[in-house]
Amino acid sequence: MIKLTAEKEVMYLCQLFDKIEGSIYWKNLSYQYVMCNEYMLNMAGLKKEEIIGITDYCLPWKKEANKIREIDELVIFQKNY
Repeated sequence: MIKLTAEKEVMYLCQLFDKIEGSIYWKNLSYQYVMCNEYMLNMAGLKKEEIIGITDYCLPWKKEANKIREIDELVIFQKNY
């Protein structure tokens, strides 16, 4: 059995996520994007290095940013509906 480093595991996961036709992304506790897949980047019209550190208020869907923030809070802090 081959043991992968954490860096390689992340790289393989990112490659896998890039093949999925749906938005996959990670945010930090400040609601800033840390990583996302190619599908999400295409929707945003950005490159990977450009989305890091920005919030939904800076993206094409900024009119929906407040609702997205509410959903993020449900996920991040596991709040009840």
